[in-house]
Amino acid sequence: MAFISKDDFRKGYEKTKVIGKGSFGEVFEVVERKSQKSYALKSIRMKSIEQVGEQFQEIMVLFKIQHPALVTLHKYYIEQCSIRSTSPYHLAQQGQFELGIMMELGLGNLGQDIQQRMQAHSNG
Repeated sequence: MAFISKDDFRKGYEKTKVIGKGSFGEVFEVVERKSQKSYALKSIRMKSIEQVGEQFQEIMVLFKIQHPALVTLHKYYIEQCSIRSTSPYHLAQQGQFELGIMMELGLGNLGQDIQQRMQAHSNG
């Protein structure tokens, strides 16, 4: 598991497209500038530090799980949003936290992905 600062994330990775949206955030395809490897970045907005703690506990468990049928978590960042604006949108964002979780980018077909991981696991 590796922590990365939001600034280092911005320098080292490029968001290429949105691949999913939900009530708590978005999932982006990102490319590491150095290796050109693609990852999925799940960006979650939370309103309290308690929510961050709950999510972080789940992340710690997922980082420890190594199984060929599960995507591997790569890096994460946590940032407190500190927006100075009078716009209603920005005021709603103040005091919130953003948790970014980078993981392997799936192949798009879950069944095929699981089968390939299981085969790789049995061969290695």
